This record gives sequence, structure tokens and C-alpha cells, in this order.
Amino acid sequence: MADPRILSRRDSHSHSDVSDAVSSSTSPRDTAPSASAAPAPVMRSGPPGQRTLLVPDVNAPTLPAHGAPVAALAVLQQATCPATPIAAPSEWAWDARAGILTLNKVFIFEEEIRDLLENYPDAQHVVVQPDLVTDSALRLIGLLGAATKVTSIHFSRPINSRGGTDARPYLDSHSAEALADLVKKNPALTKLAFSKCPYITSEFFNALANHLKDNLTVAAIEISNSGDVPMEQTESLLGQAIAGLLSKNRGVRTVIAPANRISGSGAAAIGAALARNKSLTTLDLGFNGIDSDGARALFDGLRKNKKTALSRLDLSRCAMDERSAKSLGKLLKKNTSMTEIIVGNVKDPEGRRHIANGVSANKSGCNVRFA
Repeated sequence: MADPRILSRRDSHSHSDVSDAVSSSTSPRDTAPSASAAPAPVMRSGPPGQRTLLVPDVNAPTLPAHGAPVAALAVLQQATCPATPIAAPSEWAWDARAGILTLNKVFIFEEEIRDLLENYPDAQHVVVQPDLVTDSALRLIGLLGAATKVTSIHFSRPINSRGGTDARPYLDSHSAEALADLVKKNPALTKLAFSKCPYITSEFFNALANHLKDNLTVAAIEISNSGDVPMEQTESLLGQAIAGLLSKNRGVRTVIAPANRISGSGAAAIGAALARNKSLTTLDLGFNGIDSDGARALFDGLRKNKKTALSRLDLSRCAMDERSAKSLGKLLKKNTSMTEIIVGNVKDPEGRRHIANGVSANKSGCNVRFA
């Protein structure tokens, strides 16, 4: 009889269960509001010349009185009202329930950011979506130092009219240093996220790993659809940067890095780092096209680490052959921290036997799922 802990995974790609109020296209993490809490209105600025009060609301927050883009606001229509099309995306948005301040404007002026941060001091999450250039990103990161309650910053590219994202990089090694300085000044900032930024260079992530090596407050790093990966290439350098972070940092507990084309040597480098890391609890490398050798390197690295804290490993769609399945079986027999492992489908009967034997001998009740 098949072990009930070995499950076929039917759902699409999913990430860790780490709660988070900020969403990305590959990592939904919206924090559900309390059922007893009254729904707070969402405040958005409208397109230039079209900013109107769509739905009057006597309970709406007091409107800011200064700063041109901030002075004219609109309350989004509730779900029961007819939808009103908006000609252009709003310049910024405030979600009072989740405490999310989203910056959408292409050109951001320092006065506007200061006004927003002053008028919304309770912002806990900042989403940066503008088409920034490097010097603008540096100024923006500097201004965020005033947001002392912010717990996460999420850099993302907006979808352009052609259905893609802008290819120009706006985060570099200087931006990484600025972010690290911001983290030092703001111990409440525990998460950094980057999504839909396909041309952020590995130089940025390497520099960020170096600057965060002594940091113990940042607990989560999320990187999806990012890294310097032109379409004609099959592998990014992001794996080496993640390996550097895991080797040098003792505070990061969650790394979510799906769909970044990490494979081969990148996975092997991460595997070597896992042999020494004692703090990481969740690692998501799903949908990266990791080959069987890379998967085996990850399993071997974890097996060598007797003090690993890792409890969840997602390698969705990774290649699995008899050798990698055997390595996973050995890991399961020795590991006592893992509770869930997701791997690509194992077609080889001998490979499935290795995994089944490992699950039977596992002492932590680890579930193995195939995706």
C-alpha cells in the first residue's frame, strides 16, 4: 500500500505558507482582514485631470491637504457598484485594511513621496512599481527611511501596453548598499521582494548578499521572474547569489525564488550552501527547470547538514531520475526537520521505491509531493 505521505500534487505552482500582505503574480500572500473589521475604503489618485470622488463615503480618511498629486483623491467604488473604467493607472494607491502603499507613477518626485509617507504613517508594506532609473531608485530608498513602521518593500515592474515589462535595470550594487543601510536603520523591515524585474542584474543580488551578511532582522527574501536572463540563455547567475546569501547570512529564514531559470551550477551552489546553513526554514526553487544533477546536489547538501532547520523545500517541475530519487530517499532517512518536499514527477519505478523507503523511515512525518 502506498504511503499516504507521498501525494500527487494536482494544484498549480504554490509557495510557502508564510503570511504576507503583499502579493506578486507568482506568490499570492494577501493577509485576510479580520471578519469583524469594517471594510476600509481604498484610496487612489486618478489620472491627471480626471480625479473625482467616485463613491461618496462619509467614513473615508481625511484627505491630505498638500502636495499636488496627493491633494486630489478618489474612493474606489465598492464591489456592489457598477464598475467605472479608468483611462490610466492611478499614480499611487493606499489600501487601509492591509496597510499597503503602492507607488505606480512613472516619474516620482521627492515631495510626493514625503507627502505620502507623512499622510500614511501607518503604512506597513510599500510596493514600488514605477519605471525607475538607478538614481531615482536610490533617492526613493533613501526617502523610505522615514517609514519606520514598514515591514516589507516589494520592487516590481508594471506591465506595459505591449504586455511585457521594461527591460531597463534600475537596481544595481549601489541600490543594494542603500537597501542594506535602510534595513540597518529600520529593524521593523523584515522582508524584501522583487518580482517581474527580468533584467535586475546578478550584481545587485550579489551585493545585497554581501551587505546583509551580518544582518539578523531580514527574515524573508522573495525573487520571482527576476535575474539577468535574456531569453536566449538557459541559466541565470541568480543561484550563485542566493548561495552567497545562505552562506553568509544567519537571519534569513525564508527564500522564495521561483521561475528565475536557476539550474545546473546555480542549484549545485545552493546545495553546497545548504550544507552549512542553520537558519533557513523555507526554500522555494520551483519552476526553475532544475535538472536531476542539481536536485541531487540540493538533497546531498541537506543530508550533510546535521543542524539544518529547513522544513519545506519546493522543487516543482525539477527533473528527477533514479540517482536523484535515491539521494532524496537517503535524505529522508536521516533528516528530522523536513515536513514537506515537492519534486518533479518520478517516473522510474526504482526511483519511487527509494523515495517510499525514505518516507517510511523518516522520523519527522515528512510529506513528499510530486508536481
